[in-house]
Amino acid sequence: SISGIKNEEVSHGNSPLGTKSEANKGYVLSHYIIDKDVTLTTGEVIKAGSPVTKENLSKIIVKENIKVTAVYEIATYKVTYKTDENGTITGIKEETKKYNESPTGTTVTPSKNYELLKWTADKEITLKDNTKIAKGDVITEEEIKQIILESDIILTAHHKKTTFTVYYKNEVGTNITGILKEELKEGQNPK
Repeated sequence: SISGIKNEEVSHGNSPLGTKSEANKGYVLSHYIIDKDVTLTTGEVIKAGSPVTKENLSKIIVKENIKVTAVYEIATYKVTYKTDENGTITGIKEETKKYNESPTGTTVTPSKNYELLKWTADKEITLKDNTKIAKGDVITEEEIKQIILESDIILTAHHKKTTFTVYYKNEVGTNITGILKEELKEGQNPK
């Protein structure tokens, strides 16, 4: 949308001040289009219909009425995948997606004796079903593919040490007293 001046009177041979053009949510200003050939203060000629940058807009030497049209494009955002020191991103480490699209997801390989515990985001996210997940809260691999992108985001994989379970079983005619199973990390001995 255009805010500020919408029509500007400029004396012959002067340059326009320009105006503010603010993109709607999910869009960014790409460039401007001018309906007539114009010359910039640098001497460069820009043909009608050619893209004009915001910087060059204020360098136009006005010699006749011109119409300036702001051109917007859908915003794109960067999704970065990271991991803690106990794993490796073996899939894509970064991807670019358009506004309102969702990340593809990636593959993470835990280090030896570790397993994936959770994913987290560096900011609050919204899923397609409008569920909000706070910064740092658990995100599943399936939920990653449901995120609605509205800005750049960093997703981090967190791992935990793999645990093993020891089950104690008795033979017929005997009783076990005490613990029947215990969780151990690699290298730990049962009690």
